[in-house]
Amino acid sequence: SFMCSCPRCLTCAASGCDRHMSAEDALAAAAAEGLDLVRSTKNTSSFVGVSFRDNSHVHPFYAADYTTASNGRTARTILGFFATAEQAALEKAR
Repeated sequence: SFMCSCPRCLTCAASGCDRHMSAEDALAAAAAEGLDLVRSTKNTSSFVGVSFRDNSHVHPFYAADYTTASNGRTARTILGFFATAEQAALEKAR
C-alpha cells in the first residue's frame, strides 16, 4: 500500500518504484522478518540512521550507514530514499 495518493506518489509507484511502503506495512514486514527498527529521540525521523530531507521530494526519508575511517573522518553511505521513515528504517535494519 502507498503512503499517500498524491499524483507524484502514484506516478512514481506506477512506474514500478517499490519505495512507497506504508508505515504500517513496513512495521509488519520488520516484525515478520524478526528485525528491530531502532528508535531515536534525536532526529525528526524517529529512527537511528534515518534522516528527513524535505517534503518537496517523493521520497523524503533516507537510510544511511556511517563509518569512521582510520584518519577519523566519518563517511556516509546512502542505502536508499523512501516515502516513509519506517520503510527507510526497515532498509537500515536489513
